[in-house]
Amino acid sequence: MNEEQIRHHSQIVARQWAGILFIGNTDSLNGGSNPPEPLPPYNARALRQSLHAYTAKDGRRAFVWWLLNVVLFFFGQYTVVAFPLVLKPLGGLIVAVAAVRLFFQGHDAGHGSLARFKPLNAWLGRLAFLPSLTAYQSWIFSHNQHHHFANSMTGDLWAPLSPEGYFLLNYWRRALYRLYRSQWGAGLYYLVEVWWRYFYYPSPKQYGNDQARRLLPDGLLVIGFSLAWQALLYGLAINTSQAYTPLWLAGFILPLAISNTVIGFVSYLHHTHPKIPWQQQPMDATYLSPLPDLLTTVHIRFPTWLNWALHYIMEHPAHHLCPGIPYFQLQAAQEQLEVLLPDIIVVQDFSWRWYSECIRICKLYDFENHCWLNYDGKRFD
Repeated sequence: MNEEQIRHHSQIVARQWAGILFIGNTDSLNGGSNPPEPLPPYNARALRQSLHAYTAKDGRRAFVWWLLNVVLFFFGQYTVVAFPLVLKPLGGLIVAVAAVRLFFQGHDAGHGSLARFKPLNAWLGRLAFLPSLTAYQSWIFSHNQHHHFANSMTGDLWAPLSPEGYFLLNYWRRALYRLYRSQWGAGLYYLVEVWWRYFYYPSPKQYGNDQARRLLPDGLLVIGFSLAWQALLYGLAINTSQAYTPLWLAGFILPLAISNTVIGFVSYLHHTHPKIPWQQQPMDATYLSPLPDLLTTVHIRFPTWLNWALHYIMEHPAHHLCPGIPYFQLQAAQEQLEVLLPDIIVVQDFSWRWYSECIRICKLYDFENHCWLNYDGKRFD
């Protein structure tokens, strides 16, 4: 559907579901920095049902784009080998673009929305994650927790510290926390705190012995792919009489650094905003209400070309509400959601100026009063 058709369809749905989506008064849901207290009754089933038209899978379309992204990955590797030294980083950039796009397709597969046939869906996702060196089952395990306890658990992506938690850290950890929440820290945060800890190798320290054992096969697959990737570059270096180090840096290290940076940056934008609340919630709590899903994620509006390049991953409120929507339907679903709930969804046009302001404000969090604080524990005006 084009934009006009989406808007027309959304208005029809809004009229159909008027009076059903909410139960009781929702005037307090004004999109401000503080969440409504208490949360009003909310008809989650009705809202999801209103988006049902967007959950249809198109396996052929998904497979074609998966295949094109795989081709792009190998084309990038070819340019790393074939291009002169000064242009080899361009090949690494192409590899990184392919790795990021495949990662977001793997994200769809992890939610079962890439292909209709479950085993095919799982293997497409498993293979899609390999260029970013992400273990499929480890990602699914962690990501399911993220969806069930979004912005409500200590170990969630980009969970902020309270002033008390921050001052308990030693000097080194405080400096690292500050670096992570600086303008240039997204990639390092994701590389160290997420990818290395959880997605490369399933350590018993992070998952426990039993769970780590179940996740081990995918972890070994990723390690094997990592070694084979580097061995291939080594073989190509010998075969083409080139030095190995430039090929390794441009064809392996650079794509890994860029893909971690992009994924870390995107995940920061998804759940960090002056208007987005966080809660301290124990891991065993049943916190599955879709209303917090809508309050705890942002729709960041990128330029059209960039939104397409990222497989519409920034249409995040629609995804959190209904994870089964395929990426190519997310834009339409998000537009409908904003027609239905214009005063709830946080929408932000991206600019580097806004991003700098968000970084400046979102440092520590006061979980009692639901507001962001600076490193001295004082609230921003």
